[in-house]
Amino acid sequence: TASVDLATSALKRGGAHEPGASRRGRDERARDREDDGIRHHEPALVCFTGGTAFNGVVDELTSELTSRVMHVIPVSDDGGSTAEIVRVLGGPAVGDVRSRCLRLSDESTAEARAVKALLAHRLHATDSAEAKAEWYRIQEGDHELWANISEPYADIIRSFLLHFHSQVTAAKTDGPKFDFVNGSVGNFFFAGARMFFRSMEA
Repeated sequence: TASVDLATSALKRGGAHEPGASRRGRDERARDREDDGIRHHEPALVCFTGGTAFNGVVDELTSELTSRVMHVIPVSDDGGSTAEIVRVLGGPAVGDVRSRCLRLSDESTAEARAVKALLAHRLHATDSAEAKAEWYRIQEGDHELWANISEPYADIIRSFLLHFHSQVTAAKTDGPKFDFVNGSVGNFFFAGARMFFRSMEA
């Protein structure tokens, strides 16, 4: 009985007595050490950049030189869609952070590529009415950009878009109401998440 209890306890702790588990664990740890060794021999870089200007260098940097890159991005962008968000809701600005995150994002699956396309999408560049109409289709889930995104994933994204919409439409400003023209869906998502969590880091 004692030996059975010990074996059961060991299995609960992590499967140390499961047939083959020890060997698999050693193999995995060895691969991790090998990967860590490769990474430690790569140069480590800290890049202080804007969001868009450096994007063309990112792929070459990570594929040809090193994967050990830390990106320091400003939150003072005041152009385009970001400027309109800051005007109505205040800062910090999310445009440069959004731009770099999308550049570094995963593209290994159809869904990952669809999410990237959604968050990289911009509304109509000149017509406010058309931009607003398209925005309503996106937040309501009727836009074709949602086609390859699973429902659970889409619900999470839409929840932050809807939160952004509720905040921007309820905001009191001295100037005109929020203008969706040339709006970045990714900026709306990041701004919605920041306001929901009340934290840029989150």
